[in-house]
Amino acid sequence: MENSVLVSYPDREIYQKDIEEELNIRSASVSTLLKKMEAQDFIRREKVSYDDRLKKILPTSHTVEMKEEVERHIALLEKRLTAGIKEEELRIFSDVLKKMQENMELTERGNRCG
Repeated sequence: MENSVLVSYPDREIYQKDIEEELNIRSASVSTLLKKMEAQDFIRREKVSYDDRLKKILPTSHTVEMKEEVERHIALLEKRLTAGIKEEELRIFSDVLKKMQENMELTERGNRCG
């Protein structure tokens, strides 16, 4: 999900249609969700000059601060979890997890097809 619309800000502008397509949900559902997020000061919607119907979705400073705080906590947790583990051991662990995930995906596909 690295290239998803949900994490692409500030690299590109985000619009309601992007969220609808990414999450495969109806426009009305996304609109309701965005209104709630705006009311709770998580986002703001801003008109664009080239289309009166279109509004880009922007995080508020409150949301940016929350994101930064979460990232700090994740970095601290990762540091604690990997303390005393060599880089090579982490690479091997990561490779094994990727292979296990691939096996799970193959198993799930097999169960759906057969």
